[in-house]
Amino acid sequence: MGSNLSRRHTYPLLSQTMASASRASDAAASSKTKLRVPRIIRLGSDCSGLDTAAFALKRLGARYVNKFASDALKESRKIIELAHCPENIFVDMMARTPQEEDTVDIYVWTPPCQDISIAGKHAGFKGKRQTGALVARSLAFVKRNKPRVTVFEQVPMILAKKHRSYFLGIVRSLESSGYRVNYKLINAHTCMVPQSRTRLILVGIRLDSLRRPFQWPHEHEPVPANDVLEPFNPTTDKPGRLPVNADGATRAKTAMSRVFATGQDPRIVPVFIDVDCSEKFSTYGINVAKTITRGRGGSGGPWVSSRGRRVTTNELFKLQGFDNPADIPWEEAKVSKRQVGQLIGNSVCLPVMGMVLSEAMYAAGLTSSKLAWHGHATEAVNMPPS
Repeated sequence: MGSNLSRRHTYPLLSQTMASASRASDAAASSKTKLRVPRIIRLGSDCSGLDTAAFALKRLGARYVNKFASDALKESRKIIELAHCPENIFVDMMARTPQEEDTVDIYVWTPPCQDISIAGKHAGFKGKRQTGALVARSLAFVKRNKPRVTVFEQVPMILAKKHRSYFLGIVRSLESSGYRVNYKLINAHTCMVPQSRTRLILVGIRLDSLRRPFQWPHEHEPVPANDVLEPFNPTTDKPGRLPVNADGATRAKTAMSRVFATGQDPRIVPVFIDVDCSEKFSTYGINVAKTITRGRGGSGGPWVSSRGRRVTTNELFKLQGFDNPADIPWEEAKVSKRQVGQLIGNSVCLPVMGMVLSEAMYAAGLTSSKLAWHGHATEAVNMPPS
């Protein structure tokens, strides 16, 4: 992946030093009794959003139980409760005591990115969203409970000079807790999703659980955008139509003019246009959507030139890899379109999470063979709460 950044390529001296220490630790760990493949995998997550990891385990066909999830947003918790039935769901992970924590095999944590992202105010880990405190709490959870696999997701800006030392602190903390750490920038566009969305994914595998080297998912051919768009509806769709809003119409007209200039017809080729941004931040993608953020999702998503309308909520889900939107009971949870759009923008791309978990579980001995990623849900395998 040309634009992806692996730890080995980012900090060579640091990587060499840590690699030597890791090899020594791996050798010591391998001499111990090997852990068994669990009959049922225990999952826990914090800052869970839609709890993409739970959806991913279902798609992989893994037998699992959802021990706990947490999210400050009520709409998120309502969807999680209906879709995943966790044994416990916490409003505030900061208020959870060690006595309330569950032992899990996989722990996924995806703290808010707004204080770190380019679109945010660059407040960093000490911003009002308490990203630093949330990260510290997750690291403390890992140290106390020692899940066999832990997965952390964040925006690429966490590797920027301003935040780099903090990120390396996360890596060091996990390694001192007994984990082999791998991280990489992954673009969802290489994981069967027509969205250009790059995120940092960190995978930690407990040394005494490590069975084989962890491998990153291989890249896939881009999926055509038409694969996620609903069939053309002559009643609602009109290729080339502009938004009613004047600023939105200007953004769409400019983008389509530029596409015409390349020799392509935006009335035929889908162009995904951000019609809610200022001119300075105007963006569009030909046959691929640009990153769906919380704000863009809450506004209804991008304008589609070949349909002359915004994407539908189902199409928005599919742009994040949730290709069976019926799996997400947002209407039953009485969540508004704006709220679910925001949750979609905040979520982890489903195929990215699924492919990474498949590799991580196999490397950590949680599965005896590598689980194949399927685009559609398999039979329900989430075990009921005990």
